[in-house]
Amino acid sequence: PELSQYFSIDNIIYNERDIISKGKLFRPDRVIIDKNNLVTILDYKTGVYNVSHARQIEEYAFLLEELGYSIKNRILIYFNDTTILKYI
Repeated sequence: PELSQYFSIDNIIYNERDIISKGKLFRPDRVIIDKNNLVTILDYKTGVYNVSHARQIEEYAFLLEELGYSIKNRILIYFNDTTILKYI
């Protein structure tokens, strides 16, 4: 239920779309643009939280901001025995 707003048909959703910056390729798992033109980035992981995961999703946010988007949320989603959400 907490994530249902990010799967609404009212949003523009980009799954695993490439972003190329300075010759490097970046591919966020899910980018959601809501009706207010605010962006949420979801990145799916397994295992436990690692600071490198936060750096990665922050880099995605920076790239999208450079493209003119306003970032609302950055969420790491860990799939293990339970699902854990970590807002960055």
